[in-house]
Amino acid sequence: MTVQRYLHDAGYKTAILGKYLNTWPLAKAPPYFDRWALVRPDSYVNADFNIDGTVAPVSGYSTDVIGSRTVRLLRAFDRQDDRPWFLYVAPVAPHRPATPAPPYAAAPVPPWVPSPAVLEADRSDKPPWIQTQSVPLAIMQTERDKMLRTLMSADDMVGKVFDELHTLKERRDTLAIFLSDNGYAWGEHGIRGKWRPYTESIRVPLAMRWPGHFEPGSIDTGIATNVDLAPTIMAAAGLSPTAPMDGISLLQPGTRQRLFSEFWGNMAKGRPDWAQIRTRRVAYIEYYRDGEGSNPIFREYYRIDRDGWQLQNLLHDGNPTNNPDVSHWKDLIKLYATCAGSICPGSS
Repeated sequence: MTVQRYLHDAGYKTAILGKYLNTWPLAKAPPYFDRWALVRPDSYVNADFNIDGTVAPVSGYSTDVIGSRTVRLLRAFDRQDDRPWFLYVAPVAPHRPATPAPPYAAAPVPPWVPSPAVLEADRSDKPPWIQTQSVPLAIMQTERDKMLRTLMSADDMVGKVFDELHTLKERRDTLAIFLSDNGYAWGEHGIRGKWRPYTESIRVPLAMRWPGHFEPGSIDTGIATNVDLAPTIMAAAGLSPTAPMDGISLLQPGTRQRLFSEFWGNMAKGRPDWAQIRTRRVAYIEYYRDGEGSNPIFREYYRIDRDGWQLQNLLHDGNPTNNPDVSHWKDLIKLYATCAGSICPGSS
């Protein structure tokens, strides 16, 4: 029950270019896509691609290859202009190893000013597996700079795609969505990377462009999440799902009241399972041993409206007088972990 399945069955031409699922065999065709150019994850230079069933290395920088093939597909789709199309374009950038293209290898990037979360001196309120984290700032500085430089090629790619949409007179009729698949911590709370429930690891860019539907430059401060994308695309295409979807269309007025997120990790690697409820005011997190979601081994509670850097876990800050009553949040996590679609509480 994927968005490409619904669109494909409705007569859309569908294509995917770039990174697909991490463990998807490169030689295997992605289902419900008419055309594809899958790249081996984490590959930047002379990467292996599966192009419509043929697996071979493609010379050049992978982001540039993906952009060029996207433009070629747009032209091919335009020759059948009576059919709508859906393109999923996913460069490896800025994923590690974050190898910049040669023209950008030494390009200047904005200076880094470490946030209070990066400079957090006392992490005694954090879980033990967070307290042991301590990534050197010099490493994060280098990794950040490399990531930003890889995104310069992604910017070029987006520009080329939109130039082609303009040439084909498709820009006004195309809903474009720009996002990432995960956030990334640059040393916040001593952490490097993703897998954590803190803001930096779960917050991703989300921008949409659709002339006549969104005002240019406007900002929607509502709560949104990646599960809202499929219902949004379906609504734009005038389609209805045949199975429950946990997301809600971002084209409809209003916003969800809260965000539920969860992660299945590996306790042996210091990444336990967790679940989180987040609103505009509160972030409540429960951690579990592998597969034991009913028995939390640690909890965190932040008033993110006052403590946006998540420096004070009110449940473990050594001050029992400010401990919040979390029974409501515990019940919500249990509900969200098992509900589906419109029966989820406060999903719209």
